[in-house]
Amino acid sequence: MKTSIFSAAAIAASMITATAEAQTRDLVVDVLPANNNPDVQIVLRASDSVVEVGDTMSFCFESSKSGYVSMYNFGTSGSVHRIFPYTASTDPIWVEAYTETCAGPDGAPYQYRVTGPGGIETSMLIWTRHLEQQPKSADSLPKLNREMRRALGKDLHVEASSNWETVTVSYEIVDPNASVRPNQSAVTSGNVPSVEGIDGGNVWIFAMGANVAGLAHTDDDARNFTRAMQTAFDVPASNVRLSEETYRKDFYDGMAWLRDNAKPGDQVMLYYSGHGSVVTDDDGDEADLLDEVFIPMDAEVSGLRVSNVIRDDEWSKLVAALPTDNVISIMDACHSGGLSKALNFSVIGAKQKALSSIAIDAVQPMAKSLIDEELQGSDIGGGLDSGGLNGIKGTAFAAVQEDQYALEVAGGGIFTMQLVAALGQMQPGDSFADLFDKTDRLTREASQGRMDPALAGDTRLLNNIRFGK
Repeated sequence: MKTSIFSAAAIAASMITATAEAQTRDLVVDVLPANNNPDVQIVLRASDSVVEVGDTMSFCFESSKSGYVSMYNFGTSGSVHRIFPYTASTDPIWVEAYTETCAGPDGAPYQYRVTGPGGIETSMLIWTRHLEQQPKSADSLPKLNREMRRALGKDLHVEASSNWETVTVSYEIVDPNASVRPNQSAVTSGNVPSVEGIDGGNVWIFAMGANVAGLAHTDDDARNFTRAMQTAFDVPASNVRLSEETYRKDFYDGMAWLRDNAKPGDQVMLYYSGHGSVVTDDDGDEADLLDEVFIPMDAEVSGLRVSNVIRDDEWSKLVAALPTDNVISIMDACHSGGLSKALNFSVIGAKQKALSSIAIDAVQPMAKSLIDEELQGSDIGGGLDSGGLNGIKGTAFAAVQEDQYALEVAGGGIFTMQLVAALGQMQPGDSFADLFDKTDRLTREASQGRMDPALAGDTRLLNNIRFGK
């Protein structure tokens, strides 16, 4: 069943953002309170993951429990508006469970028009069991923060309160006429130092991106990583495999290519940028009974099923089959999915690179069948736990710890952008250990402390790779 939420009176298009500015803002990543409510599961979708200034867009949401809802928009201009319900005098509305509700579709009297400037914009839905728990309308993030804390009171301090829940959706705004466009992390041979040499052998690069469920720059991440490493190691094109819009089959084909071509002593660089999540462990090797997974393009075509994700166990097994021990796995993704107990905040101003295990079919309207016991559990995220990538051959470098979100902004994944930036700052005699240390520091700074990269495995390999002139 689908419910319209528009009043009978027709009005001009509502503004998603404030008046356009001349250029994009500097990166700002803010947070608001969030709740780990196991009783309420909500899917919130924007009509597009990338929109141009002047376009209209809409939102649809569905909840597993009936309750009161309101929506706030956090504009790229820095403005904050309540966008649903549509007028300040209207109370948050009651929505029934498992009823898809949409705001702003074509032909509706209320629509949302994008005014810019360019950047990552976030909208947040607030669900509460009781009307009095809804915050009053606020026009700034600090005011909304105070209003949420006033309205929710003691429930903010109750672990997994059953009285409220929040969910966010982020999308990129592009201004084709802006004089300043978001910085891309592209690099050239002029600012990437060369590697003096490794302990013999050739270098192989296999990089993957997958723009699934709203992500827009994972292929850019994969290209930029490949270009940077190919320049640093002077790798011939025959030793490079770049997979854009990666499917599960592409992952297996690429790993088979490495297995058949790499030799003992060669250096292998593996890279993935995209969404992560968790599913129930299928072989009993995980202490938390969960497998971390990567989400390939199969999910965009046929809906995410356990059969078409890439488990951490599979990654580790295929890496173990490579004929060389010199393997570095780099992952710009996370697996927290919004359920980790430590994630008690909503990220504003960036796209989160994790899919909730209950929103795995978010490309379709949520239904009771979506809440599949096979896909539930308490998220741990990170992909570097004792049963997964921590035991991987070689070294693994991940964008975040298990209780954090990896974030994508207008230029790409924050972690990948900072890795490429750090590479350009290496000096003769520096090692890959220094590169990863620098990346760690830059990532923390760029994310305002929201991302803390994780390193696991045999890190001695990093000290053997040094930069020359």
